Amino acid sequence: MHLGQPARSNSPAALSESRDVKALLEQVSNLIDKLDELRATGNREWLPSKSRVRLAERLYRGRRSVDDLFNFDGFSASPAWDMMLDIFYNEKLQKHVSVTDACVAARCPVTTGLRWIKVLEERDLLVRTIDPDDKRRFFLELTHKGRVLTEKSIAAHVE
Repeated sequence: MHLGQPARSNSPAALSESRDVKALLEQVSNLIDKLDELRATGNREWLPSKSRVRLAERLYRGRRSVDDLFNFDGFSASPAWDMMLDIFYNEKLQKHVSVTDACVAARCPVTTGLRWIKVLEERDLLVRTIDPDDKRRFFLELTHKGRVLTEKSIAAHVE
């Protein structure tokens, strides 16, 4: 069983629940698309004040959950977390992320990025691999542990 996947069952109730969850996920995806459209208009009134407060609380709790999951206070506000998210996203698109790419994504100087990459490697969250086409360049990949913690952290923002 993979992270985020329910135990498989062929019972009618389990299949019905699975269809319900898929339908809800589709609705959430459609709502996100609609919110993106509204946000693109530049009008800040699309999100009511009460919803902004709830969103702020959810973001705050989500960030604290990231820090807790990675056992590192302030991790969610560091370039390291931005790098982890960028690598996670690009892995899903089957794209490589170079050290330079990760530093650009984290909006930090390369020297700062290299220090954070070292910390992430020491914590077994990512690994560097040599670009087979250019031996001077390294790609960054999440380890299994890094991928699982990133997935859990992303989920913490929507729970």
